[in-house]
Amino acid sequence: DKTNELARPLLGFTKEEIRSYARSAQLPFLEDRSNDTDAYLRNRIRNHIVPLVMAESPVWKEQLDRMQEELSALRQRDDRSFERWKSDAVKGLESGHIRLDRSLCFEHPHYFSRWIREYTGSHTLKAPRIPSSGSGQQLEFGSHRLQVERDHLLCVSDAGGSPEELF
Repeated sequence: DKTNELARPLLGFTKEEIRSYARSAQLPFLEDRSNDTDAYLRNRIRNHIVPLVMAESPVWKEQLDRMQEELSALRQRDDRSFERWKSDAVKGLESGHIRLDRSLCFEHPHYFSRWIREYTGSHTLKAPRIPSSGSGQQLEFGSHRLQVERDHLLCVSDAGGSPEELF
């Protein structure tokens, strides 16, 4: 279950196409009044910059749509890679703490950071940097600690809750 993901099924349609469909289907069309003002950056871009770019390059919208599709495909591939990393790196519970494969966390800091954000529910926390060698260190991040061992990390939550919920 992904959080903070938006479904935007009408993004590929122009406002006029949506209005036209609403009229033909006899559906009421409501528009947010904030769209009528240039007080917001999104509206200044939509009302002033997009028309200039379209005048210079009429295929710009199609190129942008194609790039969005490619980015979406890359995101899906990265999501699958992250799930594989997670199944390899998250080794289970040890004394009520989550055991992580140290080398995989060190080799893939972007996935480790993503796991930290997923585990803590915080999108602002930055994962601590895993030292390449040594053990016995404790690294703090938010209300959590990482206990660094020779070949693994133990993730300890000071916030309570049950790590079993992740499995």
